[in-house]
Amino acid sequence: MISTKNLNTVETVISSMNNDIYLLGIDLGTMGVKSTIYTATGKVVGSSYKEYPLDSPHPGWAQQDQSLWWKSTTSTIKECFKQAKISPEDVVAIGVCGQSHGPSAISKDGEPLLPCLTWVDRRSEPQVQRIADKVGARRVFEINGYPLDAAYTASKILWIKENAPDVYRNTYKFLLPKDFIVFKLTGVFSTDRTDAFATNLFDIKKNRWSEELLQEYDVPMDMLPEIHEPWEIVGEVSGTTAEEVGLNKGTPVAAGGGDWACTFYGAGFTKPGRGVDMTGTVDAIMVASDKFVLDFENGISGLTHIVPGLYSGAWGGTQHAGSILRWFRDELFCYEKNIAEKYNLSAYKLMDIEAEAAPPGSRGLLIPPNFGGQRRPENPNSRGLIYGLTLTTKRGEIIRAIMEGIAFKLRADLDRWKKITGVTCDEVRGIGGGARSKVWRQIKADILGVPFCRINIDEGGNLGAAILGGYAVGLYKDLIEPVETIVKVEEKENPIHENREIYNQLYTLYLKLHNTLEETKFYDVYMETVTDLYKRKK
Repeated sequence: MISTKNLNTVETVISSMNNDIYLLGIDLGTMGVKSTIYTATGKVVGSSYKEYPLDSPHPGWAQQDQSLWWKSTTSTIKECFKQAKISPEDVVAIGVCGQSHGPSAISKDGEPLLPCLTWVDRRSEPQVQRIADKVGARRVFEINGYPLDAAYTASKILWIKENAPDVYRNTYKFLLPKDFIVFKLTGVFSTDRTDAFATNLFDIKKNRWSEELLQEYDVPMDMLPEIHEPWEIVGEVSGTTAEEVGLNKGTPVAAGGGDWACTFYGAGFTKPGRGVDMTGTVDAIMVASDKFVLDFENGISGLTHIVPGLYSGAWGGTQHAGSILRWFRDELFCYEKNIAEKYNLSAYKLMDIEAEAAPPGSRGLLIPPNFGGQRRPENPNSRGLIYGLTLTTKRGEIIRAIMEGIAFKLRADLDRWKKITGVTCDEVRGIGGGARSKVWRQIKADILGVPFCRINIDEGGNLGAAILGGYAVGLYKDLIEPVETIVKVEEKENPIHENREIYNQLYTLYLKLHNTLEETKFYDVYMETVTDLYKRKK
């Protein structure tokens, strides 16, 4: 049940104009953690990022060591204070967000019993099939509003139950990634509405854990933490943690939210018709609406968001975006990457220069961004494809075609939503590392046909989480005002007519290529054949 306690219980309401007041936002992402200290007016005074790996001991597995999360988080928080040159007592609240879906099995004394099965992990496909056979994919969708898939929490918990019974037996709570960090800060087991929603365990209509689904899964409800609103204070920094990390004992910690929810919120997901595109490891685009839609046949669900009563009137994206460019950088741009690092330059900026030199449409090169499959209701067996290679293809055309393929995928998703729901988009705000690329912003404006904006922040998750902490202690009067005041549009790329004509024709080819591979079952046959081939070889 979602807690409905009065959240603004701090005795002294702090003035939002006091620049001696600070907030800490933590974003535990898939590839790394970023901590940022803000003034009450949104100015960054300290920020630090630290990467950590995804461990893949078997094909389809993608797990992470929670101790690396905590060690990295501790390191970034200390670096933030070093940069900010402020006292821990000056931070009045902490907000946390993080990658969603992946459960960590935690003992009663707070120790992880198994690495986290992250959202990327696909080992629970057999459990997904059994849930579909027993409960039905439609029924899960009707209750939860999320399609049944191995990316989400329920099937992963069942995998642990079936394959690591001792771990399951000794598990006190299953915590999502950001909830583990909240626990380490406070000693409190908790989660929030946005993260709970994205689990295949939540009842979206009743706003609580689903008794029906948990009964069908045979998972006790008390193995799941209490659900809070994202802005609710769930605990305070403990004495042990304060000493270890360099925080002030008793600092309030808000429940926080999924990184997707806090990132969109922190980028301005506060008004119907406004779109936000988050380009990091994944690329996800959402258009805000005040109408909730649930349509199993078309795989459409209005995702719940931070602001009550606001939903994603349209959404879409790809599992792999920045990760594809990262792959290209590390495998096919490695010499330039090493040179860039030597001179403290960004390899991505060098890649941008080559992409910008290539013509719109990359001379017909098409790259559907399915390098690791897509979540259901799309095809998890789909894989990457570079179509149109010739002996004259240039490297910059491949880089540009990767950017274009990701944008084509966004357009296909938004076109589908518009056709079914009528939801339209006025403009898109870019957030995440990909939004720094001017050439990519222009490509997205041209392909989507709407202005694509760069805002004055790069990381909405940290800001969104920090604002939630500030609202929890009474620093802000509502959830919308601080975002609208702090976040501003700095640059706007408008669609270029000539480019749009080229992209409209290539978009038709992109759809035909994708549909042909799906209709012929090529992806599925390919995956079955390759899996069998390498199993026998092994």
